Amino acid sequence: MPEEHHTIPPAARWAAVLILGAAGLTGIARALLSPQPTPLPPQPAAFSAHTPPPTLQPTAQPTPQPIPSPAEARSAPTEPAPKSPPPASSPSRRININTATAAELDLLPGIGPALAQRILDHRASHGPFATLDDLDAVSGIGPKTIAKLVPYATTQ
Repeated sequence: MPEEHHTIPPAARWAAVLILGAAGLTGIARALLSPQPTPLPPQPAAFSAHTPPPTLQPTAQPTPQPIPSPAEARSAPTEPAPKSPPPASSPSRRININTATAAELDLLPGIGPALAQRILDHRASHGPFATLDDLDAVSGIGPKTIAKLVPYATTQ
């Protein structure tokens, strides 16, 4: 029995080469022109018996708000959103009230532009603050405001 050879006609071979080549070039072009993926942040190392756990800083947790019905949304007056506290920061990122600018002081919870300027004026006329409790001498700052500042401000 003679052996049968199945060959692809040359025209069909060239058509397959052109189609596969075009698909390959399209894939390369897409890879070069598409935005690069953002790399994932590094994962924290596992803790061992010799590694102390990280120190956690207080964070402001948002209070869940109920979603109003469409009728309530139409009838309720709009209120300005409250000024949110600055994001939690590590101890090295606390704002030093003895060296901070007015803009930096304005980032602190409970401190607006007017209080920031009063802090700067008091610091200029009386010298640096020894403790955060010394802010009580600034007009408009009391114990409640100082308590809000403790996680975010320092005198050193």
